[in-house]
Amino acid sequence: MGESWIAQANRLVGQYRGATLALREHKGMEEVHAYRIAARRLLALLALWRPLIYHPELERYLLRSVGRLSALRDAQVYTERFGKPPASTVDT
Repeated sequence: MGESWIAQANRLVGQYRGATLALREHKGMEEVHAYRIAARRLLALLALWRPLIYHPELERYLLRSVGRLSALRDAQVYTERFGKPPASTVDT
């Protein structure tokens, strides 16, 4: 039998907290990627629980933070694959 819904929620919140702390310390590829995954999993959990609890401010906060980090993640992946940042992010 799988873990209880409370245990799952605690695990996902713990992963999100850990990813947030790691991202604050270092904004490397792994930290950005881990944060985005943890935030999306927490958003999915909130969506499943919406009939029981509705917290629109938290959902908006998570969506904004994932969105803000999307451009950084894209630039990191581009740099890793092509050895330089995309032209739109290079200062002239």
